[in-house]
Amino acid sequence: MKASVIISTMNRPPSLIRLTKNLVTQDLIPNEVIIVEAGSVRWTQDMVPNDPHMDYVFIDAKDTSLSQARELGRVSAKNEVLIFLDDDVILPKSYISDVIKALSLDDGTIGVGGAYRSSAHVEKKVWKTAIGRILGIYSDGQKNKILKSGWADYVRGPVAKEVTSADWLFGCNWAVKAKAFKDKNVKIETNLARWSFLEDVILGHRLVAAHGDCLRILPSLEVVHDPMTTSGVITPETIRMRIVYRYVFWRHELHNDDTRPKLAYFFGMLANTILMVTQRPTVGVLAQCFSSYKYILLNQPKSYQACNDFIFFNK
Repeated sequence: MKASVIISTMNRPPSLIRLTKNLVTQDLIPNEVIIVEAGSVRWTQDMVPNDPHMDYVFIDAKDTSLSQARELGRVSAKNEVLIFLDDDVILPKSYISDVIKALSLDDGTIGVGGAYRSSAHVEKKVWKTAIGRILGIYSDGQKNKILKSGWADYVRGPVAKEVTSADWLFGCNWAVKAKAFKDKNVKIETNLARWSFLEDVILGHRLVAAHGDCLRILPSLEVVHDPMTTSGVITPETIRMRIVYRYVFWRHELHNDDTRPKLAYFFGMLANTILMVTQRPTVGVLAQCFSSYKYILLNQPKSYQACNDFIFFNK
């Protein structure tokens, strides 16, 4: 099987160059590397390390979101295996070969990925995890699991050293067979704006809904993910995004019928509010939360695109 690596980036040459150097030192060199630049950098062949076994494709995608950039890379890719990477990951030396090995097995696996560790990672306090489990935003950590509340728990503890089934794959590093996208219901959600909060969970849900128990987290694929500005930073836009995108996912994808667990969603949103206020204890954060819940009650948005005007233009 041949592999195409798709890297979405935005004005971060040092990170991107480090990753390409990482790729040319793999024990199996990928056949194709597609760099999708959403910023102002204009990439050329002489800016990245060369390898005779690896072809580069450069895509100018200025002002696109992370998910839009990934989709542009996907449709340009030529090979059977698609590997999606953030520009700030550091791969183990056998990452590419381990992906190919896992996806070559005839065991129903469609996609694989690894957990990540970061020098900026702070271990969650036990009491926070306990409260999170009570409110339905954490489970037992036995797998990457999508919960009834619309939240996504992640594998951790001793079981993380084993191959585990998954409902979703970490967005910073994941690989999938290209043929998975032949199903009309499997698609990267390009209506998610900017850093595309919840994109990995949404795609994981769609893959499992279409192909069954098809995703795996492999310990050998664990990457280092450098600290970066993400949707975790509390701003008016990220508050709205966390609330309204998750509502659309919970209401129209995860539970698209009258049996949806409203109480689980309510407690999940309560936990969401507590977490954001804990991160940034201001009246403004509470006001944005209230505004977002009011928007949901009054408008009941049915799509991610419908949420974007509220997220980015509501002042």
